[in-house]
Amino acid sequence: MKKTCLALLPLLLAISLYSQSGSFSIGIEGGNSLLIGDCKINQTQIKPMVGLRGNYYIMDNLSLNLSINYNQTYANNKYSEFYPIAIHSRYYIPLQSSIKPFGEIGFGSNFGISSTKNDGVIDNSFVLAGIGINVPITNNLALTLNSQFNYTNNDYYDNNSGSGFSENLKDGYLEAGVGIEVNLSSIFSDQKKETAQTKRKEKKTQPKPTVTDTIYKTKTKIKRDTIYRDTSMTTTGTVDKDSVLSLQQKLEEKDRTLQNYEDLLADHNNKINSLIKLLKQKNQKIKQLSEGKSTRNQTTQTTISPSKLPETANNAKQKIQQDRANSRSSGQENIRTQYKQTLQLIYNEKYESAIKNFDNLLEKYPNHKLAGNFIYWKGEAYFALRNYREAAENFTQLEQYPNSPKIDDALLMAGKCYKLIGRPTQARRKFQQLLDNHPNSEYAEQARALLSDL
Repeated sequence: MKKTCLALLPLLLAISLYSQSGSFSIGIEGGNSLLIGDCKINQTQIKPMVGLRGNYYIMDNLSLNLSINYNQTYANNKYSEFYPIAIHSRYYIPLQSSIKPFGEIGFGSNFGISSTKNDGVIDNSFVLAGIGINVPITNNLALTLNSQFNYTNNDYYDNNSGSGFSENLKDGYLEAGVGIEVNLSSIFSDQKKETAQTKRKEKKTQPKPTVTDTIYKTKTKIKRDTIYRDTSMTTTGTVDKDSVLSLQQKLEEKDRTLQNYEDLLADHNNKINSLIKLLKQKNQKIKQLSEGKSTRNQTTQTTISPSKLPETANNAKQKIQQDRANSRSSGQENIRTQYKQTLQLIYNEKYESAIKNFDNLLEKYPNHKLAGNFIYWKGEAYFALRNYREAAENFTQLEQYPNSPKIDDALLMAGKCYKLIGRPTQARRKFQQLLDNHPNSEYAEQARALLSDL
């Protein structure tokens, strides 16, 4: 896969440079990448990403792209750095504005190294899908904002944890970046246009021969020919009356021909002047029609749209019922939004603000299905602040929610807190409770190891 992607790079450059129909652009981008797969999101970190991109526009709304990036990922204490090479196709959604949204799909290959205790070589393939927008800055320069997800064919980057969204998922990583693209074809075509315009200007600066100049040159040529003939006759000594008469007749014929040319040129000049007048009249008429059309459009826009007519009684009743259903669903969505925002505070290490937010959520929604999660993450915030007593109380409080998905995690963290504050009996009790009640938990092995140390 890597060799295929590398081999297509010079091919894409050659096609774009020699093609008469398409155009070619190159660009750079930078941003961040986040590992997403079967690992927990709190066990990953956002890492930097930079890359190069070449775009060949097959049509106005379709392009074939080749990208080479440098990425980093971190999950479960495993750090990796690698180079994704991808071929993908973009479709630009046609809009009236200059901004172009697009979607893209493609495939590629990763290669690199993993800098952990299990050092190894990364060599896998992936498929990708993404969205973004292209914002023109100048005729040859554009700003690109895009986000894409790359799904690999192995489970390597997170130590094969199998502890996140789904154990059946392979590893993937999300990329979000900002880039600049330069349209090379447009630059080359602009240079060609400038060269052609310069040549046209040089031609225009050269004075055009007038009708008088043309006639003068023709008469001069006739005189030169006549003098040459007379001189040759004189040197040969064969001048006679017939020759003189013949030359006079030829001169008269030439004069008549010149007069015909003068009449023909005058006629052409008259026709050209008539066409110029007619063109001015047409331009004036087009301007008048354009002004009339804009006036009609303004009149049309002032008419009342049928959509603004009052609703009937039945429609109003249906709308009220729909608003009630929407308010219930929006309430649930609002709680989830607040929960996600508070989790983000923890990720940003704003632990005190996160504790206040979780207290407010527990006060307002004590029976919500996410209440156990509120308590657990409140304990995690106290643990990060090294307030192990408050953290232990919150982790222990989670036992009031036996159906919470965080119960086994809370028992493990409670045992750790009691061990840190010097209460080994309580710590041993929590570790044993985890092993008895949740023997298949992903934390059972860790609890067993901690229990053996007490």
